Amino acid sequence: RLGRTLVLRRGWDEMRPRVMLNILRAKFSQNLELGMRLVNTCDAKIVEGNWWGDTYFGVCNGVGENILGLLLMQVRHELYIRYCKGR
Repeated sequence: RLGRTLVLRRGWDEMRPRVMLNILRAKFSQNLELGMRLVNTCDAKIVEGNWWGDTYFGVCNGVGENILGLLLMQVRHELYIRYCKGR
């Protein structure tokens, strides 16, 4: 809640998917077990469902852009290429 009172930097709306993508890449590439758990979801659609109304990164009551889910699927594909494709 406190974060919603802050003045955001100029251009934040345009950069937040890229920032989240970098965070997810770091999170899943630095922890092999976690990265492989993501890869093991295969081609399942990932949806960030929530009840708190985030319709940008997630989906609430069937409505939302699901940006987090899309980014997770992108990272999953990147990890698959890195760890599995070369076998």
